[in-house]
Amino acid sequence: MVNKTESLRVLFLDLPRFWKLFLSVFVDTLLCFITVIIAFFLRLGSFGPINYPIFLAASLSVAFAIPLFLLSGLYRTIFRYSGWPAMLSVSKSIFLYSFFYSFVICIISFEGVPRTIGLIQPLLLFLTVGASRSFIAYWLGDMYKQRLNKVNSPRALIYGAGRVG
Repeated sequence: MVNKTESLRVLFLDLPRFWKLFLSVFVDTLLCFITVIIAFFLRLGSFGPINYPIFLAASLSVAFAIPLFLLSGLYRTIFRYSGWPAMLSVSKSIFLYSFFYSFVICIISFEGVPRTIGLIQPLLLFLTVGASRSFIAYWLGDMYKQRLNKVNSPRALIYGAGRVG
């Protein structure tokens, strides 16, 4: 099991930047849809079929979240930073997102979409995006840092110094 996990980590770290970005955007898109469905469940108390109001709310979520995450630099900090700097970046992005999403859902108001979805869903999105970033930082962080240390370590050649060298 350890070898498979280790090889999966290496495979993921060796992916070209484009594919890492694609996977991150895909996961965030999926999280937008899932959090809208959960928000509807929390608001209405039951799961129903994915109908037009849910699809509309989820589509709006993706339409606001992905461009804001790209503009705020959220996708640049996936591996470089972990802990508080990453959570601060997620917090800023979700704060901007929640302002726009809540405004559209609460003020414009769409038929079949409760206004409280505009408040519940951004909180759920914050939790899930933060958890996904924390998981990636935990899962890949030490291997990524080891690679950075190998690349950034100074190389020196000591010639003729004897035992003192």
